[in-house]
Amino acid sequence: MALDIEIDQVSEGKANSISLYYNEYNLILDRLQQEENFPILKRCLSDYFGEYEIFLNELRELKSEVDSLKKLYVKSDENTMKTIIFLNNFSTLIGEAIKLRKTLKFIGD
Repeated sequence: MALDIEIDQVSEGKANSISLYYNEYNLILDRLQQEENFPILKRCLSDYFGEYEIFLNELRELKSEVDSLKKLYVKSDENTMKTIIFLNNFSTLIGEAIKLRKTLKFIGD
């Protein structure tokens, strides 16, 4: 089971989604609970099994939050590396959504 994050209504054949697995989700939530910032990221990751949508007006701020969160991780173990890889892919996906002017959907399995 994973939390799928996808660009809404993108044509087939494009890399338009990523999955956030539970271990990385927990590592990210633990870090977010220690920080006062990241309001959009906290909101969109608040329910691993639910659904959420980020609209165009918040995508740039979300990308900024993800990029700032990446800087808080130190490459130390396999789980941390997987989390950093996820955050890199998430940032790329957000950038693609911005270019396409599409929303992002979070869909729990």
